[in-house]
Amino acid sequence: MSSIAASSLARYSALVGATFAGATTASAVVVFNAPYSTSDLPTSMSYPLDNSTLGAWTWDEGPTENFIGIRALNAGSLLIQNINNSNTSALTVDFKTTIVAGFETISFSYDITGFGLGSVQWFKNSEFNTITGSGAVSDAIFAPGDVFGFRVSATYAGGSGGASFLTLSNLTATAIPEPASAGSWIGLGVAGLVAMRELRRRPRAAATSA
Repeated sequence: MSSIAASSLARYSALVGATFAGATTASAVVVFNAPYSTSDLPTSMSYPLDNSTLGAWTWDEGPTENFIGIRALNAGSLLIQNINNSNTSALTVDFKTTIVAGFETISFSYDITGFGLGSVQWFKNSEFNTITGSGAVSDAIFAPGDVFGFRVSATYAGGSGGASFLTLSNLTATAIPEPASAGSWIGLGVAGLVAMRELRRRPRAAATSA
């Protein structure tokens, strides 16, 4: 192993060692609730093949590398890592799902660490939003068929490795009523106009009979 690789792995261990120590002792855990639950994820770091299906999620690497992995921390959180020690192209992994349950808002919490050149984004279809540090995203709105996920990237540059680590937790989806169709709105508008016209006619009819 090169000195650069050894140094990068040492920094990786220092960054996530405390997280490892606090992880559940179960060998595999289903993370998040249906319909966006994962398959059984190992609680030690695993390295899925490109385009693997992990429950409701897809694991999409580009290009494939040995140190891109995922592990369950508990039933409500997981860790995604991307360590690039040699590839001068940016290495990315997308952890993504498709909205299937109707119009929804999605919320989640995140904690991001790393070294060198790296980034983490959450995305809706082709719209990417960079997130850093620790925080939360609340009530992002999705429609059926939308693709929702996270991109974790790392770049090797100038003889130095790069790495990104995303801890994802508290992911929840809340159904929202579907917007009324245009036809429904038109129907309501016509009914309203008829009612207003009838109300205006009644006083005149009363005055005539008097």
